[in-house]
Amino acid sequence: MIGTTDRRKHFHQFGICITSNETGQAFRFVFEAMKKVDFDVLQLEFSSKIVIADGADVISIGFQETHLLTLLS
Repeated sequence: MIGTTDRRKHFHQFGICITSNETGQAFRFVFEAMKKVDFDVLQLEFSSKIVIADGADVISIGFQETHLLTLLS
């Protein structure tokens, strides 16, 4: 599940990710797609700074790679 939390720490789901290949590259694709949708649909910059993931390091790696690309571009 992909979502966000509000100030009251309630989770709001806005997507689901299904992959047969859990790699940093796969999750990087997901985070980059979220950035694109935020910009194209909502005219907002993707500005997440924190990711909450189940113990899979590849999710954090994909997030970090996307965040670094944002900082470098």
